Amino acid sequence: MLPPQSKVFSVQRISHLALLTTACIVGRLVFVFIPNVQPMSALLFLVAFSYCLTDALMIALLSLLGTNIYLGMGPWTISQLAALTVTIVLFHQLGKVPIIKKNRFLQAFFALLCGLLYGLIVSLMEVWLYQFPSFLAYYLQGLLFDFFHASENFVFYLLLWPVFERITPTSYKLAKKTK
Repeated sequence: MLPPQSKVFSVQRISHLALLTTACIVGRLVFVFIPNVQPMSALLFLVAFSYCLTDALMIALLSLLGTNIYLGMGPWTISQLAALTVTIVLFHQLGKVPIIKKNRFLQAFFALLCGLLYGLIVSLMEVWLYQFPSFLAYYLQGLLFDFFHASENFVFYLLLWPVFERITPTSYKLAKKTK
């Protein structure tokens, strides 16, 4: 991945992170009419794979807050943030495995699995937060939507990869090749 960044953000880095955050927000809002289908999580996984973990987590937090301000902020925001954090950290760590680093379809498959994990974590936190009597009943009712989310991660990861590769700054690409 990328070398440790300095404590000072360059203008180029701030601009690039702002544009990626905007892409996540717009992508989520454009597909809001289809339940659990948005390119936001796939784009966050691409960032987690290609950039440093700090960048991915900053974009995730800002994107989630930006979309939830528009779509509605509530206690579910905490569970969404926790689930996104866990899946992004996991995906970032998986990106260090050599066989996964070289195979785009394997990366997309793990993006699919992270989508299912996201749904599981959100469901666990929601059951605890709202004190529902049965986790299994709650989780099984939302499993179809978790599959939508997981499958869109797979599809959007493969669709966005070439675009993402083109918009990645040269400094990031050079740092990635030296590793």
